[in-house]
Amino acid sequence: MGQLPAHQLTHAVHPHTNRHGDRPPMILTTSLPDIEHGVLDVLAGRPLSQAASHRGIPAAELAEAVECYRTAGRAALEPHTRVGWQQVNLEFADWNSIEQEPAARLRAALERAQAAGAIASWWFIRKAPCWRLRIHPGSTTTPQAAMQHIDRPIRDLTVSGHITRSWTSIYEPETAAFGGHRGMRIAHNLFYADSHAILNYLTTTTSTTEHPVGRRELSTVLCSALMRGAGQDWFEQGDIWSQIAELRPVPSGTSLERLPELTANLRHLMTIDTRPTSALITGSTPLAFASAWIEAFSRAGAALAATPLTRGVRETIAHHIIFHWNRIGLSATTQSILTRAAKAAVFPPGTQSVDT
Repeated sequence: MGQLPAHQLTHAVHPHTNRHGDRPPMILTTSLPDIEHGVLDVLAGRPLSQAASHRGIPAAELAEAVECYRTAGRAALEPHTRVGWQQVNLEFADWNSIEQEPAARLRAALERAQAAGAIASWWFIRKAPCWRLRIHPGSTTTPQAAMQHIDRPIRDLTVSGHITRSWTSIYEPETAAFGGHRGMRIAHNLFYADSHAILNYLTTTTSTTEHPVGRRELSTVLCSALMRGAGQDWFEQGDIWSQIAELRPVPSGTSLERLPELTANLRHLMTIDTRPTSALITGSTPLAFASAWIEAFSRAGAALAATPLTRGVRETIAHHIIFHWNRIGLSATTQSILTRAAKAAVFPPGTQSVDT
């Protein structure tokens, strides 16, 4: 709808508006057809005083009617113009078999929808017994049309018994946890890159064919790339691991006999050269398949360091790592042991992190 010129808004405030901005419902003294025609005259560009005189409507009443019309129009249009992330929850019958056929079908459907322009981006997070799938419609696609592209594979997986139920819900981004709105945009970009790479990784791994790099080791390399991308030095990285350790305590009764061996292995993985030119992630090396994945984490770290966040960069990175671990499918116990070992790699027992 058109916007009224400033000189035509002088009577738009109700004379009885209170100090809180509230006002009583508008009471019309003019018939609805006449007031509607007067409003349309003003919105078409006719001066308010002329429209009021032409229609025989008090100017103050027409001014308020115009404002009411515009406000109601915006409210009616907003749900149709605000296109954001859509969420569908997928509850699986067998949590342990998701990474095989279901993941492959979902990956294929999402890639087809994205290639067709129906989906601009997508990502998922695991929260047992569900995968929470978030999709962002393409620039010329409605949320309903975008969702239709994944409805069929979801129905097929339901018929085959892999999915027990599915339902849509409202996606509420953890904006504060990821450093504000700018930080959330960086997060969504990384969530997509991570989700895409994880599904590729899972669907090329079968019960008889394993990747040369396990997910725990791969995750350590990715998280280290994220930290270094953000300019975090060795001890600052150790501080991030310490923060995660507070959030992921080791469950009672967990065996830590192999912790020294794991710590030594992680120390090596945490110091691998992951720059694009590194010989360790190019050619036919075991990590070559993950070069784009590693680069996405490095870029996200650099973006976080260059962006004014509403939360400390280390705290934000710690939150990213937990989201990544949940997405790649590391159990809470595995997360706690990895965190403890990574922390010990930087700060051997008996030392503490130092705020620099």
